[in-house]
Amino acid sequence: MEQIPSLLPHAAHARQVLSSRVLRRHVVAGVDGSDASLAALDQAVVEAVHRQVPLEIVYGWPWEPRDTAVFGLAHEIALAPADAARMVLHLAEVRAHQQAPQLQVRQTLTTEDASTALLQRGADAALTVVGSRALGRLRAMVLGSVGARLVAQATYPVLVVHDAARVRKRKRIVVGVGGEEDACAVRFAVEEAHRTDSHLLVLHACTHPQADGHGRDGHDGHGRGGDGRGGDRGEEHARAAMAVTAAGTALATYPDVTVETATVHDEADHALTIASRDADLLVIARHPHHRTFGAHLGPVAHQVLLHSHCPVALIPAG
Repeated sequence: MEQIPSLLPHAAHARQVLSSRVLRRHVVAGVDGSDASLAALDQAVVEAVHRQVPLEIVYGWPWEPRDTAVFGLAHEIALAPADAARMVLHLAEVRAHQQAPQLQVRQTLTTEDASTALLQRGADAALTVVGSRALGRLRAMVLGSVGARLVAQATYPVLVVHDAARVRKRKRIVVGVGGEEDACAVRFAVEEAHRTDSHLLVLHACTHPQADGHGRDGHDGHGRGGDGRGGDRGEEHARAAMAVTAAGTALATYPDVTVETATVHDEADHALTIASRDADLLVIARHPHHRTFGAHLGPVAHQVLLHSHCPVALIPAG
């Protein structure tokens, strides 16, 4: 275990990156001591063990202001910011080693804001894991500004875990597809299914009835999102066919993966949220949406992150 360095004597020297080299194809977890970040850390340990790669724990100091406890310790405990940051990293590493004693863990402390730190550190990682928290009885998930910026701008896979989630050892993975541009998400899902010996469901949602007038979800062709018109039905089914083709291409590399394909008559965000109830991981492609002030999540990804019942992996489309 790495020793926690002593406090730097001057603020001018406060910027410190503890990792001495870039870790290639590792797993990154953003922590700040909150329940949401601890859930992300626990899942990141599982991800690193599955991949047999190191885990890098990142603290962007200062993190978002908060008035909650840190690792269960009362927030009234007066600590200098750098002391608190190092304590969080130390306790996070201890927690990781309690779950996986042989796991190689590296701490990174930087005075960059957390989202910038994670965007940079994750660029060389296999996966970056962040937490979200439940909002009230509706269980809608809230990412906070750090996670929101990360999932909107990251050019690599990001896994979002909510604070009430149990650690997931995968048995069922669902990947949402709309066409061949989602092949990257399918490839990621297939690799995860192969790595964890999981069943894979490739799910396509369309807003027009299937040929028999019924969707897999039991709608009669005029259900949620449908308008009863068949003008775009051919295009919808062509996209579904391309999605299945994308799945087949990825599966050729991993013939051991058990896969099921399904097309449902529903809006994509609703269909994926329903499917997440029985899933251990939901994988979706992140399609770039640019506005005046930068990149944002598309509406489907946004709604899925709010309402998913399991961790969500966002994979840049391309």
